[in-house]
This record gives sequence, C-alpha cells and structure tokens, in this order.
Amino acid sequence: MRDETIIALLVLLIIGSAGAGYYVGNSSVHTTTSVSTTTITTTPIQTSSVSCIQTGIHGSLYVRVVLDNTSRPVVGDNVTVTILDYCNSEYRIPLGYTNSTGYTSSPADWTGNLLVNVTNIFSGATYMFLAQTSGAVSLATLSLPSGLTVVRPIACYEAFRLTCSNETTTETAVG
Repeated sequence: MRDETIIALLVLLIIGSAGAGYYVGNSSVHTTTSVSTTTITTTPIQTSSVSCIQTGIHGSLYVRVVLDNTSRPVVGDNVTVTILDYCNSEYRIPLGYTNSTGYTSSPADWTGNLLVNVTNIFSGATYMFLAQTSGAVSLATLSLPSGLTVVRPIACYEAFRLTCSNETTTETAVG
C-alpha cells in the first residue's frame, strides 16, 4: 500500500510540474489588445414616393406560349411584362412561369404600352414583343421557336365597348 501512495504522489508531482512549467513558459508572452473605433456621419436623405393610379376599367394582358405548328403549350417559360408608360418611367411586373396550358398564372393589368419578355426554359433565349392594351382583356400568344406573336382582345367590358377594338396584332418577337 505504501508503494501505491508513493507512485500516486509521484504522478501528482509530475502533472503539477508540467502545469507549472506551462504557466511559467506562457507568462512571459505578451499580448496586446487593441480597440478600433470608427465614426460614421450620416446626412438625412430626402425621399419621395410617387403613386401612379389608373382610373376606370383597366386593360389586362394574358400571355400564352405554344410550340410552332402543333400549338402545344410550353411549360416553365419565365414571363415578365414591363409597363413602358408608367408615370413617365418603366415598371416591371413578373407574371411567373407558364403552366401546363402554356399560360402564366396572372395577367398584367394596365392600359397602355407593354413590353413582354419570355425566357424559354429549354434554349435560354429571351423573346421580346410589344403589346398595347385598352379597355379589353387581351391574349398574347407567342409561338416558339419562330417568335410569331398574335395579340388579340378576348373580352370587352360592356360599358367601354367603344374603346375596345377587335383589332388583332401579329408580329414576330425579337429573340
């Protein structure tokens, strides 16, 4: 039993010596702590908001994308519309992706000039065409890959029938 006590004391002495050596060896290392202060001066920013409101019946533009010759719907194309005459500037509306019928889930509700951008999921090509809406619900059908675009009214509001034309526009989208 006495030998075990001596061995335990020797182990404690060795561990204690190692700890003391570590402390003495590191106590001579100097550390420096620095604090950096930055002053930021701000000036008041004046902002203004512009609200553009169209009164009366709006035109609406639905967009559909199909394949040439077969008229099969194209699924997954990304469609955005830019209103070109919005408060003397431009305003972009994401219509989302075409669904299983080739249509986007929502229309662009605005009476005026619209630039439609369709990015094809397969080729990555972007097709652009102009559409003009009045007091009607219009449908723009883009055929790919030719870019042939037909914009036609599909419904007119009865009270605004005089401002609603039955004119169909056909053009080739730039892509």
